[in-house]
Amino acid sequence: MKRKITISISWVGVMLLCMGIIFGGIGVGVGMAVNLSSDMTPEDAHVFTIVFTGMFGLFGVVMLTVGAIILARAVRAVRRRNALIEAGNYIWADIIDVSLNRNIQINDRYPYILRCQYRHIDGNNYVFKSGYLRYNPCNLMGERVKVWFDRDNIKKYYVDVEGSLTNDIIEI
Repeated sequence: MKRKITISISWVGVMLLCMGIIFGGIGVGVGMAVNLSSDMTPEDAHVFTIVFTGMFGLFGVVMLTVGAIILARAVRAVRRRNALIEAGNYIWADIIDVSLNRNIQINDRYPYILRCQYRHIDGNNYVFKSGYLRYNPCNLMGERVKVWFDRDNIKKYYVDVEGSLTNDIIEI
């Protein structure tokens, strides 16, 4: 059964990209307008253009670069997750615990992290950790969770909490 996985692009990356384009456009546009029609001397207009365009342009380039990096990382993570799911290699791991990560806050709340363990037939134990969760999934799932992995490198994995839920999530 194939599931459709959507890309959730970070709004921060989109905002920074837009602000970078706006600030870069303002810097170049005002700089060109001052050069074309100004009451200043040509030397003063040239200095103003360089300083104004440099400040706004540099600020715009920095925001554009940071926004592009954030979006590229988000898209890359989704592509990795989709590639693992499409490869079709998964195991059922036993849930060890679900705990709050008190090292980070998202919207003034601590996110949950699910840890699970798989014992291979050769005796090796593998422990997997989910991404940040907004809710405690304990009441919504059984004792096991599906973990998608790369056969060549077990360190590349995705803990599929939402795909392992037995009850529906109702958000109010």
